[in-house]
Amino acid sequence: MNAPLPSRTRSWPRIVIAGFAGMLLANLLPTMVASAATPELPKASVWSGKYPFDLKPGFYDNAALRKEASALIGAKRYKEVMLGWSVAAPIAADGDALLAWGCKPHDCGDNHQSTLIDGGAVAICIAQGGTATWYAASLPKPAAPRASGAKNGGCQFETVQQARESLASAR
Repeated sequence: MNAPLPSRTRSWPRIVIAGFAGMLLANLLPTMVASAATPELPKASVWSGKYPFDLKPGFYDNAALRKEASALIGAKRYKEVMLGWSVAAPIAADGDALLAWGCKPHDCGDNHQSTLIDGGAVAICIAQGGTATWYAASLPKPAAPRASGAKNGGCQFETVQQARESLASAR
């Protein structure tokens, strides 16, 4: 009759399997963390024709957009304007470029914004109190458009092209 093996001898397969699993996890974890740590800007293929609040998370809740836009206009203003101005139009697309528009409830004429995502860059035009201003990393400082192309000379663009032209005139 064979005597049972001591417990130390029976545990070696578990140690080998645990070691293999640890090595596998150590190799996969950096890849998993890197992909989770680099959120992408909203995509035209997903958002074209939808309102900013149609999908969850919402357009302005996108982590990459929030980071880029907050760097341009500040976190407090992002919360006030982008998240607080809840009246919106459907998002327009031109290829991979997106144009989202929103305004302050009951005061859209003087208080509205357009968010342009074009070529992986975010630019924001904010009209407040009759003054329109573009914020973009490509601008040395916030700038007023010289030729807006928007309704009422503000930031209410109907097409991505109108927003591009207005941003170009602000440079």
